[in-house]
Amino acid sequence: MADLINDNAAIDRLRMYHEGKPLTPELAEIKEGRQTQEAASKVRTMPHPSLHDPMRELTNTERGILRELKLHPGWAVLQRLKEKSLQMHVSNAISKSQIDPLGEADQVVKAWAYVTMIRRVYHELEVMIEVELKAQDETL
Repeated sequence: MADLINDNAAIDRLRMYHEGKPLTPELAEIKEGRQTQEAASKVRTMPHPSLHDPMRELTNTERGILRELKLHPGWAVLQRLKEKSLQMHVSNAISKSQIDPLGEADQVVKAWAYVTMIRRVYHELEVMIEVELKAQDETL
């Protein structure tokens, strides 16, 4: 009889899941966009990688955090903001090039130099991330 009760409870939970209903009050709060105080405090107290020595090797834990970051929807938002920043600088450089390219040659050169530097930094970060993720794969 106890197995039948447990099976019915499991079936009820499965039915709730398929209907999109939250299984617990905590999940209901999350679904409604609210967080419990406990959940909010957990988010604030998550450990962050140390920034005091940027030249040290990343730990496997930090590499794991980096891998998770790339899978998080926020990663796409960050990539979009990077692209937006780059496009703003490109538009500025094009504008300076079209208005008076010879009269403001120094400004034109500076604008395109900024575009080049930004591209290089973004590319370098992408390469560094891939190298770190490959290093994690090799240690697993």
